[in-house]
Amino acid sequence: MAYRIKGVVRIDDNGNFNAGILTAVNANVTGVVTATEFVGRISSEAITQQTAGDESDVTGADELLLYDQQTGQLLRVEVDEFVAGSGIGTIVTNFDNIVVAAGGSVTANLFYGGYFEGEGTVISGVSTLTGAVSLGSSLSVADGESIFLGDAGDLQITHSGANSLFIDNGTGNLIYRSGTQILQNRLGTKTSATFNSASSVDLSFNDDTKFRTANLGIQVAGVVTAISPTGVVTYYGDGSNLTDLPTPSLALDDLSDVSVPSPSNETVLRYNSLSSTWGSQSVSSLLLNASLDLLELSASSVTSSLIPSTSTTADLGTPIGLLGSYWYNLYVNTIQLEAGPTWTSGSGTPEGTVTASVGSLYTDTSGGTGSTLYVKESGTGNTGWVAK
Repeated sequence: MAYRIKGVVRIDDNGNFNAGILTAVNANVTGVVTATEFVGRISSEAITQQTAGDESDVTGADELLLYDQQTGQLLRVEVDEFVAGSGIGTIVTNFDNIVVAAGGSVTANLFYGGYFEGEGTVISGVSTLTGAVSLGSSLSVADGESIFLGDAGDLQITHSGANSLFIDNGTGNLIYRSGTQILQNRLGTKTSATFNSASSVDLSFNDDTKFRTANLGIQVAGVVTAISPTGVVTYYGDGSNLTDLPTPSLALDDLSDVSVPSPSNETVLRYNSLSSTWGSQSVSSLLLNASLDLLELSASSVTSSLIPSTSTTADLGTPIGLLGSYWYNLYVNTIQLEAGPTWTSGSGTPEGTVTASVGSLYTDTSGGTGSTLYVKESGTGNTGWVAK
């Protein structure tokens, strides 16, 4: 049996209720309520009682309810349509990782400590980013603007429109750290300076190294020119045109005075005081000639004999009674008198071991009384030695 009000069925035979406009302060209804129009507010309980969802449930095809201010209607709009029409670029679903789509923009004061990613993104306003900021492509800064590093903007990187500048505004030094550092032209085709790690510093002119530091000093390729108060002074590799040098005690008046043979080992330079000329001579044939003044002899590697120019005419030193010069110590292995007797030494008796001519002497360094000095009295071999 249906229930009618003014001819309108309000409750049908199946129990469905059609109330029209219903005004109620508190109404508890169990079942499905169908209304053509609802005027009023929906309580928070009507929303919180729905099944809870999360960010994984949101897709571009999902719908939102939007109030259209122009028509006064409540409209259903897909998420993708909302994003495209609103101009916000994207819907932020995770504030720990903000991703701005290509061509998007953020206009505000941005203070963000998470992960920010944007492609072609324009950020205006005062922005403070903490944590790691990763650029997948490039960072563009307009002319006259700067990148500041440090709490007080200590290091400034900028381009004035004409020049690029690195400006150290803070305390301390501007320190470059690297392995080998190379300064080149813009195209990378020519090197001006190379700072080799733990090695030399090379300076170049038009890609040609002219100056190099070394462990013992410097190396210069080419002419060294010094600018003096009175003009340019040029120095050459052969030492010419040098000034303020000490006067040598003995100088070569002309390079033609020196006749030096082809370079060889153990060759020395000697000066003849009689002819006032220089000459060279092999140490192996150096003569003790009274007319030659030997200036210097380095005999560290000399193994040849020192031979007088004429037999029995040259002395090693002069007698003390003549107030001359004499040798202090003489270190030899064997002393031989012309082609005759010798004087040698060793440990033990020379009999049967040391060959010498008659008249030779032998000192036994391990001998005792009556067995230290031996004289060769007979024979030509290694026998005939008598202890003295």
